[in-house]
Amino acid sequence: LDCQEWLAPLDTFSSEATLRFTVEPDEIVSARRWSDAGWGDYDAESFDVPVNGLTLELEPGGWIYEVEARWDDVGGGGGTAYYSFWIVYTAE
Repeated sequence: LDCQEWLAPLDTFSSEATLRFTVEPDEIVSARRWSDAGWGDYDAESFDVPVNGLTLELEPGGWIYEVEARWDDVGGGGGTAYYSFWIVYTAE
């Protein structure tokens, strides 16, 4: 929650976000979110985010999302990566 200057808010009216990768991960290990009111608050409460395949359910309002993805070590390209993004979802 200390990188606000590196993330631009992505505005959407959709209740879902689909993750896209050049090489699809073997597993989405976890997904969680924090309220964007918590920038700089390292003790801010996080919430688990339901994931269905590569689709995340979004919560109305402004949220910072973090996704942990894992690739098996096939040909030396395996490992774990974390992705963060800021979504402002306006429910219609």
